[in-house]
Amino acid sequence: MEISLHPQNIPTVSKVIQRWFTSPHVQRVQIREGRIRGSLFLPPGEGPFPGVIDIYGRIGGLMVSKSSLLASRGFASLALAYYAYEDLPSQMEDMDLEYFEEAAQWLCNHPKVFGDGIGIVSLCKGAELALAMASYLPQVAATICINGTNAINEFALRYRDAIIPGIPYRPERMLTTDRGVVLSGILDDPNKPEHQNSIIPVERARGPILFLVGENDQTCNSLFFAKEAIARAHNNGKQDVYLRSYPGAGHILEPPGFPYCSVSKALFISLPASWGGDLVSHCQAQESIWKEILEFLHKNIPCSRRNKL
Repeated sequence: MEISLHPQNIPTVSKVIQRWFTSPHVQRVQIREGRIRGSLFLPPGEGPFPGVIDIYGRIGGLMVSKSSLLASRGFASLALAYYAYEDLPSQMEDMDLEYFEEAAQWLCNHPKVFGDGIGIVSLCKGAELALAMASYLPQVAATICINGTNAINEFALRYRDAIIPGIPYRPERMLTTDRGVVLSGILDDPNKPEHQNSIIPVERARGPILFLVGENDQTCNSLFFAKEAIARAHNNGKQDVYLRSYPGAGHILEPPGFPYCSVSKALFISLPASWGGDLVSHCQAQESIWKEILEFLHKNIPCSRRNKL
């Protein structure tokens, strides 16, 4: 369809802006190795490169934008799906940490990846899983959790012979506003005596952990959960756990230039979900967080060439 503009409405100046998610010669490889499903993005060159796993949130499927950008900045990045993708379970259910262990070990063993440990970048439910990976898997050397929790919620997490129970959601505490449903109330307090076995033992993590938090997150009280995790780590002698929080930022914190999304459809409720944040503060936070991510990963992923020569 063609649209004709009145001469008075023709703009004086126009410009087309294109966003490129990969630099030239970044390679994308679809991964179907054992149970692992996802996409690996490799920077140009022989490598080896520092390895990163990117785990998205409760939306399911495969999200690759962050991994493609990380590969453009020198990281071998695996965008890892864990449900609602290909032959993986179509619905969220009890999770098996051995699936994520298999992915971490596979990435460590890749000939173009430094094998001394990998980093994780994660958001929302993915941050909960990443924190568990950091606490139980020796392959994880550095972890970034964006707007997550400090405990296993909703579904149980299994690892070998152990089962970490999920804290049940409290859907009756959802708050409906004129902009959608505020979900933060459905997450119960992990400090209750009956939930102690669901708290993730962050003090066991091999490497540093960075919590990135939007203070106006309306999906979960991510600032509270981050502070709880840090207090537990410090009380148990682990000091390399850090917090960066951003006033006015909401839940869905993406790399710079991504559209601001304050309300959208959520998979597990019938009404739109309110993610929080105001436009300017949220976008400014995305600029700052991306720099924090790159700096933290470059600093903390070990890059020895041992076993690569």
